Amino acid sequence: MARAPLIVGGEPIEDEENYERLERDLFDRQKYCGCYVPEGYVIASKGIYRIFKKSSKDGSTAGRISNVPIMITGKYTSSDDVNDLEVTFVDGAKVRVERVSQSAILDSKEFKKYLLAKNLPVTGKQFNDVSAYLTNCITENELASGTAFKKDGKVSKTTGWVDETCTQYIAGEVMYCENPQASSGMPAIVTKPALFI
Repeated sequence: MARAPLIVGGEPIEDEENYERLERDLFDRQKYCGCYVPEGYVIASKGIYRIFKKSSKDGSTAGRISNVPIMITGKYTSSDDVNDLEVTFVDGAKVRVERVSQSAILDSKEFKKYLLAKNLPVTGKQFNDVSAYLTNCITENELASGTAFKKDGKVSKTTGWVDETCTQYIAGEVMYCENPQASSGMPAIVTKPALFI
């Protein structure tokens, strides 16, 4: 099914063919790295576009906010309730996955220190738009089903038992924990993503 084009600066985006081929779900929602792209944004091979005006026949007016595709693909919480994020982006011809504190997407100094230093090319002018987009990525995927977003993950400085009641055990990048729904026929142990730092 052909879509109305994305118009940037009065012209359709150059990589319309790639925009058409990106992953979509049954409801035609765009996905990138298995996670939903937030409403009002589009990812194409040449970056992220924010849609300013939707039009069904003439196309949607959009502006590029990043020159590379970026997605938040996971959220991990530490025992002191600090969130770490898994940020996936394209660096040249390869896809990179970096894990950073959530403050790295909210504060421009932290962004420069942790993501710009890892080769994520976002300029100072783009930071506010990219920060809003990345925050929307979390909101869009954190409670959604049908997404590859790693949720309910745990960050730990140790392996083994990570809580005082011995209900959570981390081995590598997996946390084994008691399932509160085990009495209703569900498995007694469930796994969640973990990040050992």
